[in-house]
Amino acid sequence: MKRRTSENELLSLLSRRQDDEDFGNVVFLSGDIDHDSSRRIMLKLLRCEQEDEKEEIFFFINSPGGYIDDVFAIYDTMKAIRNPIYTICFGHAMSGAALLLAAGHRGERRIGSSSRAMIHEISICEFSGTHTDLEVESKEAKKLNDRFIALLAKEMEKDIKEIRGMVQGGEDHYFTAQQAKKAGLVDIVLGGRKLDGESS
Repeated sequence: MKRRTSENELLSLLSRRQDDEDFGNVVFLSGDIDHDSSRRIMLKLLRCEQEDEKEEIFFFINSPGGYIDDVFAIYDTMKAIRNPIYTICFGHAMSGAALLLAAGHRGERRIGSSSRAMIHEISICEFSGTHTDLEVESKEAKKLNDRFIALLAKEMEKDIKEIRGMVQGGEDHYFTAQQAKKAGLVDIVLGGRKLDGESS
């Protein structure tokens, strides 16, 4: 059984030059999740597996989320490769980025003590077209949202009804680092003991 990666080792990974070609087994998601960022991350994950399918991948996340199809593309790639993926949030992991954070290797999902996460029902771009088109798009949006909530429930080890309850009415549900750990989004809070007056 491999030992758990220390905080100092994680921080040393951040100090390297952030160049995907030379950055070994470290992957960054910084900013929106879109076609370009998802393609880059997918290719990097696949390249890491090709080079060594047993080596841990360190996936650093600081993202407000983005297009749900691109979120699912990264998620499916994470689950398809053999490497254990250690997810680390420094900053924020919102919406689809929260799903990617939770999708890391169980026991190795981390968040900085001042970082936060947020989940909500996914939103689709404005609909346009005929009445029939709108009905089709509405049904497709519901299926995507159901899929998103089901995956969150799986990764957080919660009942789907519980996750739906968190996001009902279209509200954003925010988590402090400690709350994210308690909810099952992450396993470890980095660097932080709970401060006096901070809610759990």
